[in-house]
Amino acid sequence: MEFVEKTFTYRGATTTLHFRELTAGEQLRLSQGVRSTVREGVSEVTLDFAAEAERGHRLLQATLIDPATEKPVYSSVSKLHDEPSTKVKILVDLARAAQAEFAQKASEAGEG
Repeated sequence: MEFVEKTFTYRGATTTLHFRELTAGEQLRLSQGVRSTVREGVSEVTLDFAAEAERGHRLLQATLIDPATEKPVYSSVSKLHDEPSTKVKILVDLARAAQAEFAQKASEAGEG
């Protein structure tokens, strides 16, 4: 399994985290509920902020892994809800950055 490493700093402690790439099915499930409308040639996206936060949590839960076992660090999204919101926000941002890095690598390799 290929990983992207990201440096995570929280409350003075720094560690290296490992993220895996989403599968196509996971990506499809995460995109459910996102609405885009084109009006007079202008695209509009309507976001439900709670649903968007949940998508971030599901992305994090699916992709943050323990490299030794290749299993998720958080066994379920509900486990994230016990963490401080500031910590989860940073982790979600790192998960999104890791997915962007996977996309960039694929593009550079001519795969995307």
